[in-house]
Amino acid sequence: MIDDAILLVDDNPDDLELMQIAFERARVTNPVHTASDGETAVRYLSGEGDYADRTRFPLPFLVLLDVKLPGKNGLEVLQWIRAHLDHSVIVVMLSSSAQPRDVIQAAKSHCNSYLVKPDSLQELCRLVGLIKAYWIEQNQWMRPHSDR
Repeated sequence: MIDDAILLVDDNPDDLELMQIAFERARVTNPVHTASDGETAVRYLSGEGDYADRTRFPLPFLVLLDVKLPGKNGLEVLQWIRAHLDHSVIVVMLSSSAQPRDVIQAAKSHCNSYLVKPDSLQELCRLVGLIKAYWIEQNQWMRPHSDR
């Protein structure tokens, strides 16, 4: 849904900034929340502490999750999501790592997609445009339907 929240989880501030630019250029209008490590992502997703107010910190329909995170890594966060949240939460691994073991583990942990971060801003904008077209605008799988 166009107005549903997205959670972007990445420990690299430069990557977070580039993703924000790519979201703007791709005209993604969804609210985008960020977390810089796995523990913060789990607190956000579970609505703990500072994240208890679901009006300010809504449960996202889409999580863009880096694999390499300090503390609880992205694969551990993915496993937490699948153990604790409805499977309608879409999890797209978005990582610099194209290592087969990461891709295989993410698939075994039921991520919805695994994408490798491109090297240029132009390619990142193209990738975010594809994410928008597929996951935000077209995808209907496991999406809650309402009378909005």
